[in-house]
Amino acid sequence: MAEPLAYSFEAAAEAAGLHVRRIQDAVKRNELGYLKIGRAKVIKPEELKRWLYGHDPK
Repeated sequence: MAEPLAYSFEAAAEAAGLHVRRIQDAVKRNELGYLKIGRAKVIKPEELKRWLYGHDPK
């Protein structure tokens, strides 16, 4: 299956195995970048990976 061009916040959370609130919080803290296209807010796959891989495993 091809990687999507962009994720909604909900789809990004599902892809990462996280709750959507965690994605929203990261955006509010400017940890995770997004694009605004009209009313839609989307996250590029590269940005989601950068944010995820930037965390140290515990």
